[in-house]
Amino acid sequence: MQRVDAGYIYDLGDAVRCLKSFRLREVQAYEIWQPLRDCRQKLTAFLSNSVYSRSIRGVLRSYTQDFITTIDSLAQRIVKEQLESVSLMDQAPLHDAYDRFEPVFSAELSSQVLYLVTPKGAYDIVALVDQGAQLFPASVAWKVPEAVKDIEEGAKALAFELWSASAFHFHRANEAVLRRYYDLCCGANNRPRNCTMGTMLKKLEDEQKGDSQIVASLKNIKDFHRNPNSHPGHFIDDSEQAFSLVAALRAAMGYMLEALPFDSFDALMASTPNPEVNAPPLL
Repeated sequence: MQRVDAGYIYDLGDAVRCLKSFRLREVQAYEIWQPLRDCRQKLTAFLSNSVYSRSIRGVLRSYTQDFITTIDSLAQRIVKEQLESVSLMDQAPLHDAYDRFEPVFSAELSSQVLYLVTPKGAYDIVALVDQGAQLFPASVAWKVPEAVKDIEEGAKALAFELWSASAFHFHRANEAVLRRYYDLCCGANNRPRNCTMGTMLKKLEDEQKGDSQIVASLKNIKDFHRNPNSHPGHFIDDSEQAFSLVAALRAAMGYMLEALPFDSFDALMASTPNPEVNAPPLL
């Protein structure tokens, strides 16, 4: 994923179109010198150093290089011949190259695959893409660090309207917190072999461990959100469903995080005895 600076396209187009303003009139060398340099510099960067360089097709690359060569030729004449004015005849090769280059350049930019990501509810797009962990309590980074990556990926999926993908990541984050909460209530060595959300909640109920309201809210999440979303053919269809899920998960995770103690990162990781057992199954 590569963020695109819309101002870059505007500046590039402005540098190219600036040369068109000298058409059909004789100009002083000092007038055209800097626009020639700016256009050459920005087109060269566009070809070799921009985010678009790898997607530029051969036709545009060829016309752009020809245009740059023509700019260089005129600039060299101004320097070597010490021209004070640049006549229409002197400019003719430049404008011929411009007329060949500009339509191809415009068509290529029009065909670039660009998308506008719109705000999602009250959430800022930059926050969702770059600071997704802020959707959930800050303590998750210290108490359950293994959940942070899924929260960040889920927030990105929200930004790009991948509702079911966001649910997948947020459920994984919730189950990471639940495993920590289960360890607190029942002990890390007492996890069920098939360590799923359902088996952990059942054991919490059977042994009457944990806060009954937290367990009840997690059961509702499992029945109404997690199980339907984990089966093929079932999808979250819109932002309303996705944000309802976020609200439910944030509340449940917030209650569990409040109960979890602050431990060092090493202590948290040491309380995870077997990664294979801890990994939540997809179904």
